[in-house]
Amino acid sequence: MLKKIFLILIIIMNIAAFVTVKIDKDKAINGDYRISEVKLVAISSFGAVPGTLLGFKVFNHKTNKNKKGYLWDALYLVAVQNVILYTAALAIKPKGTKEKTLPLYHRRNIDRY
Repeated sequence: MLKKIFLILIIIMNIAAFVTVKIDKDKAINGDYRISEVKLVAISSFGAVPGTLLGFKVFNHKTNKNKKGYLWDALYLVAVQNVILYTAALAIKPKGTKEKTLPLYHRRNIDRY
């Protein structure tokens, strides 16, 4: 149950990051005040790097500039953080769960071979 809730939250965060990149792209086209790169990285740090990168690719946003800026470096570091976060969160077992073991007669048969 906890893993399902975690996955739903990650999906919601990725959708929010995708929409945020779209809003920033629209503001860039209209010449309005933009969303800062620091805020984009902050949103990504909550598990939304895939949504952010997909938004950059789909909307062709922040792809024409030199990719040696801190935005791309920060996104790569946050992507590594997210992989660690996903792995750790999905590996955690809730309290009260027991590992399933084979009945004794199955274990005896396995030990013979």
